[in-house]
Amino acid sequence: MSLTEVLPDVQALSRLDKIHLIQFLARELERDEGGLIEPGQSYPLWSPDRAFSAAAALLQALEKEKTRAEEYEAGDRKGEAAMNDPVRAELLARLGELGRTCPEMRFGQLIANLAVVARGIKPSAVWDMEDEELLAAVNWQLTELMARRGAEVA
Repeated sequence: MSLTEVLPDVQALSRLDKIHLIQFLARELERDEGGLIEPGQSYPLWSPDRAFSAAAALLQALEKEKTRAEEYEAGDRKGEAAMNDPVRAELLARLGELGRTCPEMRFGQLIANLAVVARGIKPSAVWDMEDEELLAAVNWQLTELMARRGAEVA
C-alpha cells in the first residue's frame, strides 16, 4: 500500500488516533534504526529557557522602543512635526462638513475611503497618509458630492 492510498484514511482519524499513530510510527522507526532512542534515557533538547543572550537582546530592543515612544509622547520629536496645527484644524472642520454631508457613512468607512483617495489601495494608506493628503482627499470628495447633488437637482 502506498502513502497516497493511506493519507485519506489518516486524515480521517480523530486527533487522539493521530497521536497514537505518531507514537506507533516513532516506535517503528526506532526499531528499524536499532537503538537511536533508548528507553529511560534523557536527551538534550534546545529551549529558549536558557538563551540569555537572546533575552538580553530582546530586552534591549524593548527598552529602546519604550524610550523612543516616551520621547514621542513627551513631544521630543527631534524637529519632526507630525502634524501641522492649521492644516489639522482645517482638516477637522472639513471632516465635520463631510460627515454632515454623508450621515449614512460610519466614520471609519469615511476615513478608509479617504485613505484610498489619498494614497491608493494599499494596506498602509490609512497609517501613512499625511494630514495634507487627507485634507486634499476630503476637499476632492466634497467637490464630487456637491457636483453629483447639483446634477441630481437639475
